[in-house]
Amino acid sequence: MNETIEKALSVWASDLFRKVFPELPGDLVVEVSPSTDDTFGDFQCNAAMALARVLRKSPRAIADAFVAAADLPPALASIDVAGPGFINFRVADDWLERTQPGYQELSKVERSAVAGFSIVWSVFEARALSTNANATAIVR
Repeated sequence: MNETIEKALSVWASDLFRKVFPELPGDLVVEVSPSTDDTFGDFQCNAAMALARVLRKSPRAIADAFVAAADLPPALASIDVAGPGFINFRVADDWLERTQPGYQELSKVERSAVAGFSIVWSVFEARALSTNANATAIVR
């Protein structure tokens, strides 16, 4: 199976949210998506914002509890909370070097270009899949 890091992080985050907050439904699925601003990280999750009403806690408290309980998988260098409760994920360079052939030979500029393209491609792919590849909807 060809699973993206985005999908793997979504599954991992969903499992961790259910562990930290057992009152959440067993079928809870949260989405981890490419970061819209790479100064915050490579991926982001705003599930704490959506869960605030259900859990009757502030989004920041929910995000802080999530981060405090996290045992980072090898793919992640760090997780942190920004603003009112956004969770940011930074991918570990050493993991990329071990798992992605050729990554270690790339310059810093090339690595940045690959990361930028990957984020754009992830957004395109998500839009394509959610719109049944309707060309008009994809380019909106």
